[in-house]
Amino acid sequence: MIFHGHFYQPPRENPWTGIIGDQSEASPFGNWNEKICREAYEANAYSPLLDKNSLIESFYNNYSHISFNMGPTLLDWLKSHSEHVYCKIIEADRISEEALGQGNALAQVYNHIILPLASEKDKKTQIYWGLENFRRHFGRDSEGIWLSEAAINMSTAEELVRSGVKYTILSPHQAEKIRFENNNLEESAQYESLLWQKPWTLSTYEGPLTVFFYHPGLSSDISFNHLLRDADYLFNRVCRELDENNAETLSVATDGEIYGHHETLGNMGLSAFLNKVENSEDIRMVNYSWLCSNTEAAGEISLKEGEEARGSSWSCSHGVSRWYKDCGCSTGGQEDWNQNWRAHLRTSLNSLDESIDRIFEQGMARLSRTDPWTVRNDYIHVLTSNEEPDTFYKKYSGRKTSTADRNHFFRLLEGQKYKMLMYTSCGWFFADISGVEPLQNLMYAARLMELYAPFYSSSPENTLLEHLAEARSNIPEKGNAAVLYTGEKIIRKKDLFITALSMIVRNSYGMAVQDDGFLKGKILKNPENVLEITNPLTAEKWTIPFRIEGEERLFSGITLYPGEQEQKYSAENLRSSDKLALMKELCLLELESKMTISRKYSGIISQMDQWLRLRLPESEDLVKSVEALLHYALREVTFLMASGNSEAWNCFLDLINRNRIWNISLPEDLNHWLSSVLEEELLNKREIRKELKEDREGLLKKLIIILSVQKEKRQRGISFSLSGRIYEVFAANRTGLAILESAEDETVSELKSLLNLSDSIHFT
Repeated sequence: MIFHGHFYQPPRENPWTGIIGDQSEASPFGNWNEKICREAYEANAYSPLLDKNSLIESFYNNYSHISFNMGPTLLDWLKSHSEHVYCKIIEADRISEEALGQGNALAQVYNHIILPLASEKDKKTQIYWGLENFRRHFGRDSEGIWLSEAAINMSTAEELVRSGVKYTILSPHQAEKIRFENNNLEESAQYESLLWQKPWTLSTYEGPLTVFFYHPGLSSDISFNHLLRDADYLFNRVCRELDENNAETLSVATDGEIYGHHETLGNMGLSAFLNKVENSEDIRMVNYSWLCSNTEAAGEISLKEGEEARGSSWSCSHGVSRWYKDCGCSTGGQEDWNQNWRAHLRTSLNSLDESIDRIFEQGMARLSRTDPWTVRNDYIHVLTSNEEPDTFYKKYSGRKTSTADRNHFFRLLEGQKYKMLMYTSCGWFFADISGVEPLQNLMYAARLMELYAPFYSSSPENTLLEHLAEARSNIPEKGNAAVLYTGEKIIRKKDLFITALSMIVRNSYGMAVQDDGFLKGKILKNPENVLEITNPLTAEKWTIPFRIEGEERLFSGITLYPGEQEQKYSAENLRSSDKLALMKELCLLELESKMTISRKYSGIISQMDQWLRLRLPESEDLVKSVEALLHYALREVTFLMASGNSEAWNCFLDLINRNRIWNISLPEDLNHWLSSVLEEELLNKREIRKELKEDREGLLKKLIIILSVQKEKRQRGISFSLSGRIYEVFAANRTGLAILESAEDETVSELKSLLNLSDSIHFT
């Protein structure tokens, strides 16, 4: 049995800054990557198995049991922004490799473009970048590769074989004819059950490619008919499919996000199913590489050519038409909408593509003695930080070089990266041109033209806009793609000034740099009040004079002078992450300058206690004022707790204990605040080592304080993945085990109860 999860998110970074902006729809998370990470990627790394009393009896790292691919750009993001999840994914591949001889992970085409619609050079680069990104993360080669939308044609298959790929996974609907190994009769591939039971061979001019087909009905029911809600039913359904078809092998393939994001707690349904398989004598979980090595192909297959002979995919019944015309396939939108805009979007980008490749070839031929397309392929080693940019440049540059040559070299390569990113498949998948996905693709095109500006005699942007003007939105007030492109470009480029604002504020308040994307900034000493921002790769530079206005503590405004027109900003314009960091810094500054936190809050607590014991205030407005005061106090205290202030923990506990008498409703986001405290203070690797070494009893005490409040605030207690992470702090750590061994039995029992652990699970 194989469960394959295709885990993928489109790249969301602003191409001018490398930062994902605030996405309010994902609240309380900063953006969709963070939200989906918590609901799916992290949830599958620490997925609980519950007993009949709904207590956790074990944790599953689902990735160690299922076949999976992670989008390369998503995996890069996880490594930078969610290291604990990233490490569990890498660990899962190693565990499965030890168990089966082959790891569960497999590579994916780099940024999810539809390969049958790509040029031959882009096919090669996308496959090569996907394979090399995989090798960088997992430390081994991938035998197979996941194709974007399972889109394939014969030229794509040939490039896979040339690139050393042994197999891929497709839908049975993509097969045209089959020829069994034991006879020479060719017949229609209409019997799907024949396809998913065995691997098949696709013959190409370059050699054979093994193809695995997934079970379409079962895969669809898991994705859309909620089979993950009942592990017993799912297990029995799998057994029935195997028995009724007299099959030895069955595989399903779905989007990985179904396990927790699209299907709430779907990761737990998967874990419960995996547990049933483990306790079964008849079924074993394997992966495609294991099958490739241990199962003979049933015969040969040929593929459907699709409309206009352009290829086939798993998500368009017409072939790959969904990504270049209005074929009738769409997601979202209204009945009377059309997708005529798709053809115009494809035509617009193709017209740009031709001139871009010509400039690249000519420019790189002047700068390097190596074939330009070989240089582009090997650029993945810079993108994965496997090779320093300057080392890479020295390897491929000509003998005589200049600073200008170096800058042009990386402009050309970065432009090629964005050229491929502008073809990310999500841009055509949904119902309207005004969606975030097509606009993101258009911004890659805008950034590409900006990078190639030094090489153009006249910009191709006007031609692009003429084509885009034909792509009309279904929403009249949105206009056409040319209007959308122009407006979005202004907004995205202004994000450079928001990055400048962040750099100035962090410097002024002595705050640590968080995420400035791929830009670097420094405040010049002479002249004063000038920020210099650089892109180290392309050597682009922006010099921005500025003026800070306002009060001593919190500025009232910052004016930037990037050119002739000044730009005025206030604290409201900061990104949400910067606002939180600044508020935390202001709390610490006040603490240092005025009084200890215990003195500050003793007055607040005392006054609130007096009001409420006197049953005052009686008016609704005054009740809201007291509630707001408590919320403010809790917000500030949790900031200070995350900063390692020991007094803050006592104040927090005092506020919570007194509120059990006051009975004021606690803030909706309190659990999210406390999760941040756990993340920064107790689950951060450096902090864990420090706490385990210096304050063993304090670590347990802090955990219990937070977990008690979180469980009280939330009916079903803390999130299961958080329980798993905390459990692992002790269960997978000798010092952690030593802490529990020296702790009172009552303390350990309380911790297990707060983590929702059953008596059968032990910290060993």
